Amino acid sequence: MERQSFEKHIGKDKLDELCKFCKEYIDALDIPVKTSNHVERRAGMINVSPVGRDCTREQRNAYEEYDLKNNIRKDFVNVLKEKFGHLNLRFSIGG
Repeated sequence: MERQSFEKHIGKDKLDELCKFCKEYIDALDIPVKTSNHVERRAGMINVSPVGRDCTREQRNAYEEYDLKNNIRKDFVNVLKEKFGHLNLRFSIGG
């Protein structure tokens, strides 16, 4: 069974554009905590984390509480759908 890569699916240029946009969007966010590693390319998806993949459990919990009140991820997903909807991708909020 052949494995489809995300890069192969949308092309390197579009993937680079999407990742760059995500990084710039997150950089512009005014949120209480930002660590590092905000955009992680995986074989079949891109994992995007405004707070950062390297945050502690306490930072993640505090960010989740802040996000629930301020809709950071929900708004981000809506912006991604608007800007990159033509790529026929699924944008969703993870855990």
